[in-house]
Amino acid sequence: MNVKAYENVAQAAGGAASTTGFWDGPPLVSAAALGDSNTGMHLLIGLLAALLHREKTGRGQRVTMSMQDAVLNLCRVKLRDQQRLDKLGYLEEYRSIRMAHFGDAVSPRW
Repeated sequence: MNVKAYENVAQAAGGAASTTGFWDGPPLVSAAALGDSNTGMHLLIGLLAALLHREKTGRGQRVTMSMQDAVLNLCRVKLRDQQRLDKLGYLEEYRSIRMAHFGDAVSPRW
């Protein structure tokens, strides 16, 4: 099926939005364009594998990529942990980490 994809919808449908936001608020999509860039990366991997297959066998392949599937792949660790811990929602091992002092790394002289 060929349908147009949109970054925010792919993050919501792929589960990435459920990993961001605030505990007492709605899920938020990341501004990092996870769906766009990650889909392109996975498509390139598929294309390279198809080219290698053609070199070895002489036969071509059709390569397709779903933006939702690419985003879902990014959530595999969280999904595994929820299944392993039999717990939905906030996982203690992902609790917020207090930011450390960065010192010279954020100094005006840089």
